Amino acid sequence: MKKLFMLALVAIFAGNAMALENVPKTGLTWIGYVGMNASGLSNSVLNGKAGLNVGFKGEYVLPNAYGTYINAGVNWSMKGGKKEFFDPSASAIDGTSVATKYTVKYAPSYLEIPIHVGFRYNINTKFGVYGELGPYFAIGVTGKGKCKYDNDLVKDESFMFFGKNFDFDNMKGIQRFDCGFGFRVGAEYNNQYSLNLGYDWGFTDMFTDKYRTAYAIGGGSLPKMKNHNLSITFGYRF
Repeated sequence: MKKLFMLALVAIFAGNAMALENVPKTGLTWIGYVGMNASGLSNSVLNGKAGLNVGFKGEYVLPNAYGTYINAGVNWSMKGGKKEFFDPSASAIDGTSVATKYTVKYAPSYLEIPIHVGFRYNINTKFGVYGELGPYFAIGVTGKGKCKYDNDLVKDESFMFFGKNFDFDNMKGIQRFDCGFGFRVGAEYNNQYSLNLGYDWGFTDMFTDKYRTAYAIGGGSLPKMKNHNLSITFGYRF
């Protein structure tokens, strides 16, 4: 029993020594990344939609913190949702009514600034794993809403997502500002190449107060629609 106890102590101290030996170096580095989103809109009938996620960030490993770091960056993130519907009496361009399927797609693009705090553990000199979390702030830059019909006799419709004719009500129904909270987990090889999985929850109601008020005057009610997004990205540390 005494020998087993001594072996356990040796293993513990050896593991701690190895962990300390592989602690990430203190300092600032830059990381570029590119990948895809699988986004959606809460309280919406629309399903998820794939989009691009690309950006860069600065990461600072804190001194004497054994792998704790902070990072902040800027990324271009394409979000939204889409769904297929059926209209039994769509208005055709010749004035008749036809039955047809159609797809509604919302495709906004945001400029985002995530600010995260994380911790990295280097398994050895080649491989490291990490996790981080924190808020993000975003501004909607561009994007379109589309209604595409399967029948060529029916004219497709489109509008600017952040424009005045959202949902064809001739007013700014969607606000540009968004904020929320997210996390990332990942693994890095050779202190350069990384694979990241993340998720963001939007806190901001996407509908403007003006649009919500007008909708209520018409006798309707709108649930709070918010962004949510799963992302998978590949990164390169410079």
